[in-house]
Amino acid sequence: NIESKDEVGATPLISAAFRGYTDIARMLVEKGARLEEKEMLGRTALCVAAEGGHKDCVRLLADKGARLEEKDNQGRT
Repeated sequence: NIESKDEVGATPLISAAFRGYTDIARMLVEKGARLEEKEMLGRTALCVAAEGGHKDCVRLLADKGARLEEKDNQGRT
């Protein structure tokens, strides 16, 4: 299931973005993974990619339409 969640609420797309796996993130987005899905801290794939300094993944997600102003549970963008 492309939207299944692990023990911290991360989808496969969030996990790929967290690790900077841009090619896997691209494949998941092309297969219909939701860009705005959040894990238990309220972070999206774009958020975790940015926090990890994964520029290529951030660029991919932004180009595919991820919202840049999405806030996590603490109100951070």
